[in-house]
Amino acid sequence: MTLDANTVIKEWPVDARTVTAALIAKYGAADEVTPALVTWHNRGPWKKIVASRYATPHDFPFPHGDIVENFTEYKVPSAFFSKLADFDGSVTASRTRGLLSARCHDEEANHLAANLAHDIIIGKKTVAQARQAYVDIMLAYREHKAAPYMNELQFKPQANAGDPDVALVSTDQLDKAAKEDRATIPVG
Repeated sequence: MTLDANTVIKEWPVDARTVTAALIAKYGAADEVTPALVTWHNRGPWKKIVASRYATPHDFPFPHGDIVENFTEYKVPSAFFSKLADFDGSVTASRTRGLLSARCHDEEANHLAANLAHDIIIGKKTVAQARQAYVDIMLAYREHKAAPYMNELQFKPQANAGDPDVALVSTDQLDKAAKEDRATIPVG
């Protein structure tokens, strides 16, 4: 049975329902719908967009619930993973999949978080500067002032950003270990 997003979100809390309805209006029918999640693939600059019935409590920059997660293709150097976590715990990177994601109250806040994460990665801002910029831009946006960082990504998604890493064990080693019923396989 295929679920309809508009029907499913009628049972969601008001905040999640409102934010998800805006995404449906912008991106059209969702690609996947469950009672708890509505997901779109390859819409706008996003590889994936996931709206959740259940908000995750988040206090930066003010108390709110994280409802929407937007994923874009981006090769985040591993040296920046902890800096991104220090910037905002709702910004994550997946090296293997080549994805940068932001999970916040709505898509606009995710634009802001992703743009500031990009600024950290390219050396335009420190973590402290990015956190302050987040507050300043969010307040400007709430005061209906220009806030381009909240309107769209200020960078292009990076195609083929995934990094499958390097194999340390050969197929021959795996086969040999299986034949010998070994639990430990020497690396190299």
